[in-house]
Amino acid sequence: MSESNDKNESELPTEALTPVENEQSEFVKLNVGGFLFQTTMATLTKVDCMFKGMFSEGFEAQKDPEGWILIDRDGKHFGKILEFLRNTEITLPDNVKEIRELLTEAIYYSIERLTVLCESELRICRERKKSALITSSNESSSFIIRNSFKPVVKLYISQTNLLDKCNSFTAITNLYRNVDLFDKLCSNTNGRIVYIKNLSKDDTQCNWTFYEHHGKQIDYIDCITSTPPSAITVSFSEGQIYEKVLRLVVNGK
Repeated sequence: MSESNDKNESELPTEALTPVENEQSEFVKLNVGGFLFQTTMATLTKVDCMFKGMFSEGFEAQKDPEGWILIDRDGKHFGKILEFLRNTEITLPDNVKEIRELLTEAIYYSIERLTVLCESELRICRERKKSALITSSNESSSFIIRNSFKPVVKLYISQTNLLDKCNSFTAITNLYRNVDLFDKLCSNTNGRIVYIKNLSKDDTQCNWTFYEHHGKQIDYIDCITSTPPSAITVSFSEGQIYEKVLRLVVNGK
C-alpha cells in the first residue's frame, strides 16, 4: 500500500467514466481523498459491503488521469478499512476520537462487523469512566467480552441471594471482601483491563473469570462452596485474584 498527500481530489480534472472488469486477481488502484492505495478485487469484495456492489460486473468508475479510481472520502482511516477487509479483524485506534472517525467510515462503506466492533469499543470507553460495567444480562456481558480488545475481568455475583443464605459471619465478610476487591481493582489498572460486574438475581453465584482479549478464558475462581444440608460458604482468594489480574496486565502490554 502506498499513500500520498501530494494529490488533492479537488485539483483533479473530471474524467470519463471507465468500466471496471470484475477479475478477482486484478489489482485495483484507489485514490481515497488524495491517499493512494493498491489492493485486489478479491480483498474489496471479501465481505458483504459497499464494494461488492461498487465493483460488480460492468460498474463504471471515475478515474483520475493516472488511472486511480476516485473515492470521495477522507483517506485517513482507509488503511484500517483495508486491514479489516483482508483479515476480518483489526486493531482499533487507541483513542475515542479516531474510533469515532473509523466508525463513520465503516458505516459509509456498509461494513457491518467493523461497525459493531467500533460501537462496542466506544461503549466500553464510555462505561470505563464509571470504573466498571455493571450488568444483569449474561448476553450483554458475553457480547462485551467477545468484542473487547483488552483483557476482561468479570465478577459474577448474586449478592442479595447470598446474603439471605449465608449463615456465618465469615461467609458474609468474604462476600463483601470480593466486592470491595473488585471495586479497588477497577481504579488501579489505568484502563488496561475491562471490568464487568454481572449481577444475578436468580441463583447463588460468586465467581471470578479472567479473559484475554476477544473472549479467550484463561482462569476461573469459584468462591462458593455448598455444605449439607443447605449452608453456603464464601471464600476470598485475594492472592490468587491479584496474581491472575497481574498476569493479564503483563500479557496485555
